[in-house]
Amino acid sequence: CGAEKVVCYGASHGGFLAAHLLGQFPRVYRAALIRNPVTNMASMVGVTDIPDWCYYVCGHEYTQSSILSGDVLDSMLNASPIIYAKDVQAPILIYLGQKDCRVPNSQGLAYYKLLKALGKDVKLLSYPNSNHSLRETEAEGDGFVNGAIFLLETISS
Repeated sequence: CGAEKVVCYGASHGGFLAAHLLGQFPRVYRAALIRNPVTNMASMVGVTDIPDWCYYVCGHEYTQSSILSGDVLDSMLNASPIIYAKDVQAPILIYLGQKDCRVPNSQGLAYYKLLKALGKDVKLLSYPNSNHSLRETEAEGDGFVNGAIFLLETISS
């Protein structure tokens, strides 16, 4: 398998890492599949059930009484893959669970809308009855089939 067939995949924190890779190393990947990705920690910290993760990933301490400062929000944004969206080259398929409290679907939706506005090749699958795991039969079956079709079409083109 040559570099022309390298695919990037990640879910949740893996989706965060995959989105970083796609923007920071755009020539490496032929396609990407990302599920419920964290794309902007600054916008996620106030609406997730794991705000501590947003703090710790950026090197900040977190307590239940933590109050966001401009410096903390700035470091969260600068550590987020959304700032590299303009550099993405690979086609991306994004999977979102609409009932996700861990990584609210607004994360993936904002990334999708920005990529579309930038003229990038991006598709979105959204599952109204799914949460973070996307384990419901509809989401798993549909996601698997559409992911396979996406990869076959993308890699063979």
